[in-house]
Amino acid sequence: MNVLDILNRLSVGFQRWMQGIPAGSAHVYDWFVTRLLEGSYRYVAGDIGEGGFGRVLDVGCGPGRLLIELARKNTYDLLVGLDVSKAMAYIARRNFIHEGVYGLLDSVVADAQMMPLRGGGFDLVVSIGTLHYMRNLSVFFTECVRVLGNGGFAWIYEPSYDVSDNDLLESSRILKKPKFLLKIIVTLHGIPRREYEEGYIRDALIKSSIKYSIIYVGAITKLILFSEN
Repeated sequence: MNVLDILNRLSVGFQRWMQGIPAGSAHVYDWFVTRLLEGSYRYVAGDIGEGGFGRVLDVGCGPGRLLIELARKNTYDLLVGLDVSKAMAYIARRNFIHEGVYGLLDSVVADAQMMPLRGGGFDLVVSIGTLHYMRNLSVFFTECVRVLGNGGFAWIYEPSYDVSDNDLLESSRILKKPKFLLKIIVTLHGIPRREYEEGYIRDALIKSSIKYSIIYVGAITKLILFSEN
């Protein structure tokens, strides 16, 4: 185990133990971290826009920056954000009002491993950087698919640090962030790709019996879950 592995395990373990971002940290996250992730929100919003989805659920929506990007397009039938943190929900609402999109979306405070949402209500479930908060991944994956309609997808985006320099450079160009800064972010806030191929994420996917595929784009790992409702 190298230094990056140790740092990642400590960071991910702490975030999983916290189960959401508390009030004080939530404001710091919205003010500072979301600025670092602006490129990620734009990238994912563009990805979603090409899919032609009408009803979208953002799981682990945090301060709502991705939902704001989507709402600005005003081409969706339903936009809903879900987050376990009450502080984040308050900040998201404030951001929706400030950006003039409050009437175009809804938000729910709930545990993503037990969503209070009816089955089959969405065409797409999207989630960015939330897997490290989940204590029971197989349940989370099952919940994502449960709320999807027939033929729907869950797109789960996570950074990975066990990638090549070329992968980091590609993400640096896409996200418009310096390579050294991106390296820090993916180390503290990412999941190694080996976990998808032979580790605990693969085990959880097998346990959930959900059809899936994995796409690697630079330092980003995109996990796709398929609904069979």
